[in-house]
Amino acid sequence: MDKDDFMKRGEDGWDRASITLKTHPLHPFPDVKPADLLKPTAANKVRLAVDCVIVGVAMALLSYFPLLLISWTQTADLSSWIYGTMATIGGGSALLLFVVAVTEERRFRASL
Repeated sequence: MDKDDFMKRGEDGWDRASITLKTHPLHPFPDVKPADLLKPTAANKVRLAVDCVIVGVAMALLSYFPLLLISWTQTADLSSWIYGTMATIGGGSALLLFVVAVTEERRFRASL
């Protein structure tokens, strides 16, 4: 490849040097370990409850966007349905995570 060739417009329209020269930007990759993705333990009930609330809020926020797309297709006001569904999904996922974490912790302690 000629050194003056790398910035000319290609057939497909991609003329960036990083694509032509097959380079990757230098940035740090996140240091995610498997321990970061484990369920919270029931040893500290307050921390478990806070973690469950955080997961519930995250699930409620994630459910907002599909509900918003549905509401755009309707002419009626669906805001009460959206907020009710978000509250149900958030509360349900927080409660489910809490129950699963406590149950697995008790099962583990009983097996010792």
